Amino acid sequence: MGRYREMRRSNLNVPNFCLDNGGHLILYFLTPKAPEVATKDATGIAINGAKLNGELTNLGTATTVNVSFQWGKTSGYYSNETTPQPMNMNVSFSFVITDLTPDTTYYFRAKAVGDDTSYGDEKAFTKEKCFISTAAYGSPWQPSVKILQEFKHKYLMQYKLGRLMVDIYYRYSPSVAEVVAKNKVLKAVVRVNLLPLVAFSYKILHVGPVFTDFLLISILMASISFFIFKKRRKKRRKKE
Repeated sequence: MGRYREMRRSNLNVPNFCLDNGGHLILYFLTPKAPEVATKDATGIAINGAKLNGELTNLGTATTVNVSFQWGKTSGYYSNETTPQPMNMNVSFSFVITDLTPDTTYYFRAKAVGDDTSYGDEKAFTKEKCFISTAAYGSPWQPSVKILQEFKHKYLMQYKLGRLMVDIYYRYSPSVAEVVAKNKVLKAVVRVNLLPLVAFSYKILHVGPVFTDFLLISILMASISFFIFKKRRKKRRKKE
């Protein structure tokens, strides 16, 4: 208060008073100041949902501020709001939203409620179509999924037959992926069945197609030789 001596702790919406140098009583009210909040980019966008991020940069005149996110499918209109989280200091915050619709753009903004209400700028993200491998492993950034994606771009997309296979996969995979994503047993079954393809793709990418073909042929010939050996041995035992 400058030259004034405050007599009690300042509070909003109630009279505060102090004495000036002449001993005169002065009454005053504090003006509420809204908190300040910023909306950050969404992260972790995958089959299970997305993580909305924000930062509380100023409490305003409040001692505690409730932060949340408003979100929806239409820009400027938010049909959903996350559960408010109380904050008593400037800090980053986040909330994970789930059950998102594939191939859909979502809009969101951070919200802060203290002695007044404020909002961050609007941000957006798109929930891409989910494919079987992503649904099985839970994330498009999982190492096995990245190997399959790299194999697709470097080899399959270079040939007409490969492009046809990718096109068929893109056409029918999303509907199957939605079922797989909701069933833990199916996820495990699909992961096991994808292991040979992941191993083959890894070999192609890091060893080369020639050596990989040689390796596969060697394994096939060894398997055939072993089968013939077992069959002949069985015949000999019958003769004896």
